[in-house]
Amino acid sequence: MTDRKGFSMPGCFINYRTGDGEHVATLIDRELGRRFGPDEAFRASRSIEAGQDYVRTLDAAVRRCDVLIAIIGPAWLDSPHRSDGVGRALDDPDDWTRREIATALSLGTPVIPVLFDDAPRLREADLPEDMRGLARCQYRRFHHRSVDSDLEEVIEAVEVVVPRLGEIGERPAEEGTGSRRWPTPCAT
Repeated sequence: MTDRKGFSMPGCFINYRTGDGEHVATLIDRELGRRFGPDEAFRASRSIEAGQDYVRTLDAAVRRCDVLIAIIGPAWLDSPHRSDGVGRALDDPDDWTRREIATALSLGTPVIPVLFDDAPRLREADLPEDMRGLARCQYRRFHHRSVDSDLEEVIEAVEVVVPRLGEIGERPAEEGTGSRRWPTPCAT
C-alpha cells in the first residue's frame, strides 16, 4: 500500500533490539512477507536500502504503519546503552527501540509485544514514562519449541488489528477456532 506521495506504507513495523531478538524479528518478518507480501512488513535491516537516510526512513515507517510488533527478549529491559555500556538503553530518549515504540504509542498505533523465550511480562514501573502504555498491551509469547503455533498466533493478532491484511493473507478457513476480540490500541 502506498500513501498520496507514493511512499510505501508497511502495515507492520517490526521493532527489535540489536543483540536481543534479531532472529525472532527475522522469522516474523518472513512469515508476514509470505502471508501479506514483503511490502507489508518493515524490518530495518531488510527494509532500509544502502544510502538511505535511516533516521528519516525509520521515523516515516513507524508513523505510517498500522501496527508495531515489539520483539522483547530476556535481555531487552536491562540491555546496556550501546555507546558506553553505562545504564539501560531504554533510559536514553534517543534509543531507537524506545523511540519507535514511544512514537507508535503516542500516535495511538496498536502495539503487539512479542515476548520470546523467558522474557518476563512488562511492568509499567520498569519502563520510561513515554513507554508505560506498552506494559498494558496484550502480548503474545514466542518460544523456539513452538515456533509454528506461536508464529500463527502473532499473524492472527496482526490480522485482528489490521483487518485489511487478513483479507490479503491466504489462509485456509479453520472451523472452531473461537471468536476474535477487537483490541483497543494501547496509548500513553
